[in-house]
Amino acid sequence: MKWGFLNIHKPLRMTSRDVVSKIERAVRPLKVGHAGTLDPLAEGVLVVGIGPATRLTEHVQALPKGYSATFHLGQTTATDDAEGELSGQIDTQHLTRELIEQELTHFRGQIQQIPPRFSAVHVAGKRAYDLARSGQEFELTPKTVEIHQIALTKYANPDIELQIECGSGTYIRSLARDLGEKLQCGAYMSALTRTHIGPFHLDGALQLDSLPNGFSLTDLQPLMLHPMLAFTESQRWVATRQAVVDLQHGKNISGDALQALHSTSESQPEIPTHVCILNEDREMIAVAEFCPQTKLLRPRIGIPQHFLEAHSC
Repeated sequence: MKWGFLNIHKPLRMTSRDVVSKIERAVRPLKVGHAGTLDPLAEGVLVVGIGPATRLTEHVQALPKGYSATFHLGQTTATDDAEGELSGQIDTQHLTRELIEQELTHFRGQIQQIPPRFSAVHVAGKRAYDLARSGQEFELTPKTVEIHQIALTKYANPDIELQIECGSGTYIRSLARDLGEKLQCGAYMSALTRTHIGPFHLDGALQLDSLPNGFSLTDLQPLMLHPMLAFTESQRWVATRQAVVDLQHGKNISGDALQALHSTSESQPEIPTHVCILNEDREMIAVAEFCPQTKLLRPRIGIPQHFLEAHSC
């Protein structure tokens, strides 16, 4: 497999950039990029794209994510995690498992969340963490995020462990901060493991230390995963031969030229906004954007011809 994704278990204290750099040295001149940063004090699934898959990482980032998180109750930090200076300990003996589970109901579904002050969000053209480090005052705008599931899995006051399933853009540090405010004792995130991004799961992730010294592209090729995994089943569609030719020449195509790859009904499902286009040999040839008003698909990402034979499915 010449290109695709690596599902890597990022270890503690290694930066996401460190992981990318290790892979870059092995696969040059192919491009390398990751789909969603994990902080140095977090571990778990880091999806790394190689070759044309680097152009698909934004679609991986849009997939649902799973986390196992530990929150420490009764203390806060400026960073909302263990990197910041700790405040004094507030008594948490009044807390019970039942009270915590009751407050967790406020964090399910779509919620408004303010990002951490030490985060990469932009404020007036600058990163929030740069403003925070320089001691400047600034306001962060709440944004809507979706929590599909949040469950208390371990209660050992003042520490709790949670399993969280959430949509893109959710800050687990902000969940810790906001839960601490609800409980009127403060809290920060003391540990975090990303357990999955879409179909990329931790139990199938590659351990970097399992690779041979001086590993190369040849060592990685058997481990690469299909780039189609950046898309849900409902986003995978097969195009006619003529539509494939048109897409490869940068032309729009009609939605009538597509057949859903995983349709189980006699009628065609609705075409989603972003579509992974396959040819009749089930090779991924493009990503297109569907306009419901015109019923046309506009090519957004094309896969170079010399990469195609690596990815029939």
